[in-house]
Amino acid sequence: MRKQGAMKRAALALVLVVGTAFALASGPAEATTATTYDIASATATPRFLCTEFGCGALTGYTYTGEGTCSAGCVGFPPGSVDVTLNFSVARTFPPSPCRMKSGTGTLEASWPDDPTLPAAQGTFTFNAHDSHAVVLAGSITSSSLSVLLPGAAIGGSVTYPPSPCTGGTAQAEISFGG
Repeated sequence: MRKQGAMKRAALALVLVVGTAFALASGPAEATTATTYDIASATATPRFLCTEFGCGALTGYTYTGEGTCSAGCVGFPPGSVDVTLNFSVARTFPPSPCRMKSGTGTLEASWPDDPTLPAAQGTFTFNAHDSHAVVLAGSITSSSLSVLLPGAAIGGSVTYPPSPCTGGTAQAEISFGG
């Protein structure tokens, strides 16, 4: 019995030594910081496939709004950001034909309080997190901000408006970098 206990302790010590060696060999973890903007009341507008006979399936959503920086604001223009998110819907979230489930999208962001009028564009994919929010992730495709280079990560989330089929006000959060 003592021999088994000693073997277990030796095996645990070996695992700890090897794990520590791998951790030290890989170097310290890089700290990543993101700049996050909260958009408390974005205008959410659904888009439908419409013909002269009426409208059918949901094809997209547009969220527009002004946000304030809530984290990692150093280096970014002071003041608010104007954001437009265009979602192209591939699938809807059952049972509602007006709740986005997945697809692709584009981001347009500008900082109107800055005299140089910086702007950034990006692309993303999205998936419904649950029946209340959609999570997006992608990258910057072009930017006039020195702190936000093409290829930098973007991420965030949006909530559905109270009536997804007619649109309305919803919340959004966008993060740059990190």
